[in-house]
Amino acid sequence: MTVSLPLKWAKRIGLKKGDELEVNEKDNSLLIETKSSPVYKQTSFDIGDSSPRYIMRRIGIAYRAGYDELKINFNNASEAKIAQEKIGKCIGFEIIEQGSKYIIAKDIGGTLKSEFDNVLRRVFFMLLAMSKDSYSALANNKLKSLDEVIEIEETIDKLTNFCKRIINRGEYMHDKSSYIYSIVSKLEKISDEYRDICFNYRDKNSLKLSKETLDFYNKIDGFLESLYNFFYNFNERKGIELSNIRTDLYKKGIDLMKKQSKEESLLIHFLINISIGISDIAGLIYPLHF
Repeated sequence: MTVSLPLKWAKRIGLKKGDELEVNEKDNSLLIETKSSPVYKQTSFDIGDSSPRYIMRRIGIAYRAGYDELKINFNNASEAKIAQEKIGKCIGFEIIEQGSKYIIAKDIGGTLKSEFDNVLRRVFFMLLAMSKDSYSALANNKLKSLDEVIEIEETIDKLTNFCKRIINRGEYMHDKSSYIYSIVSKLEKISDEYRDICFNYRDKNSLKLSKETLDFYNKIDGFLESLYNFFYNFNERKGIELSNIRTDLYKKGIDLMKKQSKEESLLIHFLINISIGISDIAGLIYPLHF
């Protein structure tokens, strides 16, 4: 029997004639794995005359894409400093060489693909912490502590980028890794919503939220916990319950926005976005089990 392998995949992992492959059966699928190391990937790009936001995004794109070594060309010290800051947020990467107009960063630790599942679970835990800690800060009028919640989002950003990197390198052996990638992306987006809540209220002197708004916040927190349980203990009945909760929360949120102050309506808007993100993730969990 002859099996044809995708040429793009074979080139990406450096597969050569005579290399051994492992074939494992999983339900109605066959998983083909190789023991060979992936091809060492290098890239070079310019960040000169770019905004700080672009520099951060450009380096992040290369990191997530799975490159092993980056040569980053810049024009001045401020650009170099921003690049150094971003590299410091890329798990496993270190600067191994720096010249007057360039930096070379390399993955010196190796991508710890065996840690993927632990890292993903940690993302869930930290997202739940963002939800509870931000609620506590707003409910108890301790707005300065929202800065600590923002720091959690920065860690989530590092961890989700790490997960995306592993998937893009083809090192997360799951036949439905595209769904996992989407779930990771949406978890990151939810953390961005909580971060934006913190940014919006942290500099205020005081805040008095209505009981209805705080109750809605609590319900969103419970919705997020239910998503976590649904992901790690899949049950179709739980999925139906999540769908019903989402419908009720959306209606309640829209109704609340109509009668609350502008300040509270903005918070409710963020929470509605979070509920939509949770619902989207729930929909992506189903294909993992069928």
